[in-house]
Amino acid sequence: MRNNDQGLWLDLLRAKYGVSDMRSSIVNIRATDSSLWKSILAVQCHLSKHEFWQVGNGTKIRLWDVKWLNMDQPLVNCHDVSIPSATRNWCVSNIMNANGDWDWTLANSLIPHHISIKLLSIAPPSVDENDDRPAWPGHPLGDFSMKRQHAASNIVSRIWNLLSHQWTVHITHIFREGNSCADILASVACSNELPLICFDQVPTCISLALAADVLGSYKEGEQYKWLERDLASVDREVTPWLVASWHAPWYSTYKAHYREAECMRVAMEDKLYTYGVDIIFNGHRSNRVYNYTLDPCGPVHIIVGDGGNREKMAITHAEEPGKCPEPSTTPDNYMGGFCAFNFTSGPAAEKFCWDRQPEYSAFRESSFGHGILEVKNETHALWTWHRNQDYYGSAGDAIYIVRQPQRCPLEPKVEL
Repeated sequence: MRNNDQGLWLDLLRAKYGVSDMRSSIVNIRATDSSLWKSILAVQCHLSKHEFWQVGNGTKIRLWDVKWLNMDQPLVNCHDVSIPSATRNWCVSNIMNANGDWDWTLANSLIPHHISIKLLSIAPPSVDENDDRPAWPGHPLGDFSMKRQHAASNIVSRIWNLLSHQWTVHITHIFREGNSCADILASVACSNELPLICFDQVPTCISLALAADVLGSYKEGEQYKWLERDLASVDREVTPWLVASWHAPWYSTYKAHYREAECMRVAMEDKLYTYGVDIIFNGHRSNRVYNYTLDPCGPVHIIVGDGGNREKMAITHAEEPGKCPEPSTTPDNYMGGFCAFNFTSGPAAEKFCWDRQPEYSAFRESSFGHGILEVKNETHALWTWHRNQDYYGSAGDAIYIVRQPQRCPLEPKVEL
């Protein structure tokens, strides 16, 4: 019944109790209902706690009563939401304007701004799309099955068990089961292989988001101009350490995502180098690097891995025999397109990948974990990295990062 499958038994139940769609109808239990029907509705309540809705044409999602707005509860359960009686039976399609975009004036009049802003992450409904559909987070395609239900329940129980110990253990600690849980969560995450959605005219919220994402890839972009102004405004007498952070690493020797942000590096690296940025956090640790070479004045690139995703851990390195990716497969089109050409000098000259671990890569390991940066004074900082599975006090890596301002003079400040 959850999947709207056809069958004599299912049709009889729908007709007897007047329910056309178990997923979008609010069904009340009556005293005269059969025990079977009461049991089905009881299970329905438990399933609804975990599923969410994907927006299609917006005609089946009840605006207030189901989870669809990237929240862990429906709007009706939010304490700061007051539902006007005239809108009680509205669907999501009711908060669109005539141009096919979200009606922001209407949305903000119904929903607090800190909630309505979440609409930016959702494409508006379209009459050309398929029906809205519920998705189950335990399956990569959002489909429900008993096997996935048990798998999801198991990982939830394991994580909850870890969290319950968090509040009773009064010494600093690291959970040994962390990597295991991260991998399981990755296996039940939503997949990239969702049905392709094409737009003749891209919704405004999506086009603006994509445009903003590539602004930093070009020196004439607004993000680059902002970066230049921001770097020039830093008084290094007051703020000796300058740390930058973004998602995609410039220097990574793993095959996965190899040199995919090269356009961003080409556009911005000189500026960060000129202003003496000390440390760059992305998400393996490199050395002081500038233009793929060791440089005493270059920033230390620290790439700390992640907490688990659908791709799982990166373990293959680009210099391994037969593992160097084809250049055409490496760029991320949302970060400026293709800029990663063969190296022109050094041990990898005329090649796209090194044939050994590069000198600029000081340490790398495939393991989930966390790091701690302790700034000791104006010139020394301590970085320690801990694997999830290690006990506290056993660092997987530790280095002192030393600033040498007398050796690496900064560019004079200019008025912008």
